[in-house]
Amino acid sequence: MVDEVKITEDIAGQPAEENTQQTDRPEWLPEKFQSAEELAKSYTELEKSYSERTEATQNDLNPFFNEYAEKGALAEESYTKLQGMGLGKDVVDNYIQGMKAQTDLQVNRIQQEVGGAVAYDNMIKWASENLAEEEVNAFNNTMENGNGADAILAAKGMAARYQATQAPVTQEPSLIKGQAASPRDTFRSTAEVVNAINDKRYESDSAYRKDVEEKIKRSEVMV
Repeated sequence: MVDEVKITEDIAGQPAEENTQQTDRPEWLPEKFQSAEELAKSYTELEKSYSERTEATQNDLNPFFNEYAEKGALAEESYTKLQGMGLGKDVVDNYIQGMKAQTDLQVNRIQQEVGGAVAYDNMIKWASENLAEEEVNAFNNTMENGNGADAILAAKGMAARYQATQAPVTQEPSLIKGQAASPRDTFRSTAEVVNAINDKRYESDSAYRKDVEEKIKRSEVMV
């Protein structure tokens, strides 16, 4: 006689097998995020929150922008004032980090346009030693206050002048064009990363997901 079979667990009630497609955590992902989707959601919410809270008070924030530009940091008193305006310390710090990342990326682009960081430093050294103070100041002003296109154009122009002074044997063939990757092969901002992650193909297409993660590594946006 067959022994009575006791069902100790409702098989039908077991949760569906979890999708293990994305068990590997990308190396580029900041530690505070568990997944790329979580990063995208956090960034989207942060962007929306910041936009809503600062739209009507943009002019009031100028003193804080100036303070950070001058000192490289905000005083605790400034954080307190911003808190009173509805901008918590986390929101402010995240915004600062995002701006720094964009600035670093822009600096990298400019350097690559003239042959890399070493070539750029050599060019700047030459300019400081050989050009009039007015020219140097005008160049620096463009680098600091001009838009990205103007800064790149100024850097290329300065590189052309520097290159013309170098002997042919020491001239770097790639000084102007550099070895920069095509903009299409890199992300230019965190927003572009978020848009790529939010694409439905990121979850369903492993090839697309791999392309996005490789592109992030090349972009250095998440530094």
